[in-house]
Amino acid sequence: MQLTLAYSETIFPSCRIAKIGNQITAALLDWIAATGCNMTPSDVVMKVQEYPDGYTLVGGKVKPGVWLDCVTPPLVLASRPLREGFFTSATDILLCHAEGPVKPNQIHINLVHALEGTKTSDAQFASASQVKAAAVHETSQTNCPEAAAIDGSVIRSEQTDKHPPSLRDVRSHPFYFL
Repeated sequence: MQLTLAYSETIFPSCRIAKIGNQITAALLDWIAATGCNMTPSDVVMKVQEYPDGYTLVGGKVKPGVWLDCVTPPLVLASRPLREGFFTSATDILLCHAEGPVKPNQIHINLVHALEGTKTSDAQFASASQVKAAAVHETSQTNCPEAAAIDGSVIRSEQTDKHPPSLRDVRSHPFYFL
C-alpha cells in the first residue's frame, strides 16, 4: 500500500516527518486489523512531498494545506465506517504535529482502491504490457485461445496449451504484440 503525504512548507517541521509517517502507518494498520486482515508495517510505503509557499491551491486559490493520498487494495478500508475512522485518526495525527496554522478543513485525505501490484518471483516488477497480456489471457472468452483483443490491440502468446499463463508466471511466458 502506498501513502503520499504532501504539505505546504510552513505546516510541519522536517524533524517531525518520520514520526508523522510512523503514526499514520500505525493508524492505517490498526484500522485494517479491525477487518481481520493481517498486514505489517513493511506492507506500507510512504513518500513525502513538501511544497514551497504559494505552490499549493485549494479551490483554485493559493492556500496552505495537507494532502494524504492512500492507494490500497480493494478490500482494505472498504466500508465507510472504517474509512471515516482512519480519516479521523489521520486528521488528528496531522493536527497534533502541525506547527503552522492548519485547520481540519485544510487537510485533504484521498483513498484510492487499486489492484494490487504484480511482482514476479525474482522480485522484479513485470512490465505493464506483460501484466496486460496475462490478464487478457486469464479473462479471455474468445474462440481463439491464442489471441485476445484489448483496447483494439491483439495479443498473441507462443504458448498453445489449454492453460494460459497466470499473472504470477508472466515472466516465463513471452508475449508478442501485432
